[in-house]
Amino acid sequence: MSNFYFAETCLAISDDSEFINDVLPSNFRNETAYSTKIILNTLEKCPDFSDAEHIISDSGICVSDIGGEKWLFSSTGKNNRCYIEASRDCSELRYYIDAEESANSRIQKENFKHLLRTASECRLAYSDGISLHASCVVYDGQAVLFTAPSGTGKSTQARIWNEHLDARIINGDRPFLHIFSDEIRAYGVPWDGKEQIFLQENYPVKAIVELRQAKENSIYRLDSVRAFNLMMNQCFVPMWDDTAKFSVLYSARLTAKRIPFYRLYCLPHESAADLLYNVLFENNYALVKEELPETKIREALIKKVRLSGI
Repeated sequence: MSNFYFAETCLAISDDSEFINDVLPSNFRNETAYSTKIILNTLEKCPDFSDAEHIISDSGICVSDIGGEKWLFSSTGKNNRCYIEASRDCSELRYYIDAEESANSRIQKENFKHLLRTASECRLAYSDGISLHASCVVYDGQAVLFTAPSGTGKSTQARIWNEHLDARIINGDRPFLHIFSDEIRAYGVPWDGKEQIFLQENYPVKAIVELRQAKENSIYRLDSVRAFNLMMNQCFVPMWDDTAKFSVLYSARLTAKRIPFYRLYCLPHESAADLLYNVLFENNYALVKEELPETKIREALIKKVRLSGI
């Protein structure tokens, strides 16, 4: 049996196969404390999902309700198919790899990793946490998360902090946030985007920063309402599972209330890192502008809508 440890979770895998060892990075085998466990076993044959109720099909994954308090996660491509059958809370998983149908083992491993990540993130939603689409760096023992739609510059800002300020990148795409009673911590996890950065480390969150491309640098503080909306746009929400979905909503609201959120209009330059650094680590809050550019217009519209009763 192989155990992998991440985000206060132990993933216990009964099949110590070469396939699994190639899917997950070996540094996550180092044992750490955990409060949640996911058990992954093999299926001897392909699941029968002829009567399955297909709920969601997106980004190469189909999620189905197969009855008996179980979900089925399946890859959607015609070739390189793989499946994970999951208990309702995703604490118990069983997988099947269609080796005979595989046209490309590398793609099949990526497909399986995508399924395993989705099922694991659903399980983590039950454990007071959120998977956030962000790049996460650690500076002075505290995590700073850059979030934005793909292509906006998360990786660029993380790289600048790494090269210019000697910050360390612990995850380049999907760090996990765990909400504790006294703090919120960011964790590296064994999956990532193009950066392929997998560090088994965790740190208290200093701030979450939304990035916007601009011709000059400026920074604004987000209130809890905007912070919550940002979280819901950038975090993983298992829409097929009502319990997990509302747990994510609750965790996102707590995060929005307890963590400082900023919007950074920035250039892909060291000057943007210097501006944010001075605010977060030198407490130079005079650099933070009080009002977002569109705030007055939006507030006037809100008042108009409320008055009109729409």
